[in-house]
Amino acid sequence: MARPQITDQNKKVIVQKLEPYLKAGLSMRKACFQTDVARSTVYYLMENDNSFLDQIRRFQQYLSVLISTSISKQLFSIIKKQNSNIKLSKLDLKFLFWLATNSNQTIEEFGRKQKFTSYDPELEISRISQIIDSESND
Repeated sequence: MARPQITDQNKKVIVQKLEPYLKAGLSMRKACFQTDVARSTVYYLMENDNSFLDQIRRFQQYLSVLISTSISKQLFSIIKKQNSNIKLSKLDLKFLFWLATNSNQTIEEFGRKQKFTSYDPELEISRISQIIDSESND
């Protein structure tokens, strides 16, 4: 049995229904659930209609582009202050600290250091020795 033909008008309605949910960052599964659109239909259209796929991808990327744009504007504002020898506010400094410790580009240099959880026998022997020494000194 063949899949029924999906008209351009049907595609337009599906896109309009999904747009606000995908732009808000919902997964395709959740967006389809909220709109009562069959996921199988959406995935079929994405596979077979490049224009439909492009629209869906743009909606899925909307939130990250919006956030990235906001972060860039804040950085340019800070740069402008620095170039004008204007003292940075506590909020500016807090933002820079947050960005440095969380950005993929800077986290290795400025991010929180993770404790190495590998077993080191010499370190363990040293710890045990310290415990024994402290117990014998008491």
